Amino acid sequence: MTIKGKIILDTNSYFRLAQSIHPLLKTKIGTSNSQLHITTDLEKEFKLSPRLENKFGWFIQDEYVENRSSPLCLGRKQQKQFLTDRETLIGIANDLGLKGLSLIDIGAATYASILDATLVTDDTDLITLCTTLEIKISSTINLLKFMCECQHIEIQKVKSIASYWVNMSDCPKNFKSDLEQLFQITLPK
Repeated sequence: MTIKGKIILDTNSYFRLAQSIHPLLKTKIGTSNSQLHITTDLEKEFKLSPRLENKFGWFIQDEYVENRSSPLCLGRKQQKQFLTDRETLIGIANDLGLKGLSLIDIGAATYASILDATLVTDDTDLITLCTTLEIKISSTINLLKFMCECQHIEIQKVKSIASYWVNMSDCPKNFKSDLEQLFQITLPK
């Protein structure tokens, strides 16, 4: 699997990886020149969600704050395009009946579209929207496979992350079958 260029993590993917792979952002992945990014909306979403604050207390620790200190930014022209394109995506999401998408989710897809980046998400509605619009996407587990192929992480790290997801009750859809298929790893039941 090859992912090229900018890779944008949606909120769930960031929280699923940031504590286990640190530093997660601002680091090239292997020789691929790919790099993981977040948007400024991640900080906003965290501050607006007591659930996230309670579940991910490490988020405000200095080392994680520093790692997030350079989120993706759009130029002036791109900012205007962002507002227009986001409204278009909202309309398309409504037409498709995708009720589970937040404005932040749609914003991440808009960033990926404008910047020709890959959006990492496990959100079914967001995957549907991006697939419909031919926005490049990857699941979090596929990103881990890519990171292993680039020798950015070892298989032991994948096992550790998988166990963490199970312990946190935060497993992506089809997680166990994807883990078996991509890594030949079977977790205990």
